[in-house]
Amino acid sequence: MAKPKLSVVIEIEKILSGGWNEYFSFDVDAAEVTGVVSLCWTTTGARLPLRIQITQTTFENGTLNYREIRDQLKALLPSNIIKQLCSDAKYLLRNADRRHLKDVYRDFKKWTDHATQSLRNIYGPEAADEFSKSVEVPSPMKNESIQALQYLVQFRTRHLQEL
Repeated sequence: MAKPKLSVVIEIEKILSGGWNEYFSFDVDAAEVTGVVSLCWTTTGARLPLRIQITQTTFENGTLNYREIRDQLKALLPSNIIKQLCSDAKYLLRNADRRHLKDVYRDFKKWTDHATQSLRNIYGPEAADEFSKSVEVPSPMKNESIQALQYLVQFRTRHLQEL
C-alpha cells in the first residue's frame, strides 16, 4: 500500500500546477522522505533563494501558508526578476550626476555581477556568458562618462528584456 503524500507536498504541487511548473520544480521523493521541499528552477536545477523554509513541520504549525509561498514564488518568476533587474539598473542612473562617477561605476559592476548570477541560475551559463560579454562604448563617447554609463545600462537592460 502506498504511503499517503505529505500535506506540504500536496500544497506545493497544487501551487506549481497553476502554470508555474514550467519555471519551478522540486524532488517529490526527497520531500516525502525528509519532509523538506527544496524548490529549484526547472531549466538549471539551481535552488531558489527563498526566505522561508518549506517543511512539513512549519506547514502543520501554521507558520507557513499558501499566500506566503505563492508571493515568494511570484517574485522569483523569470519575468519578474528581469523587471526588477531593469528597475535596479535605471535606479543606478538616477542622481548619478550628483555622485562620484567611480562609485556609480562600482555599483554598475555589482549590478552586472548580480544580474549575471541571476541569469546563470535561471537560464544557465550560456545566457549568463552572453550577458556578461564586454560592450564597446561608441567612439564619440568618453569611457567612464555619464553618457557611456547610460549607453551601457540601456544596452544591458535591452538585452535582459529580449530574453
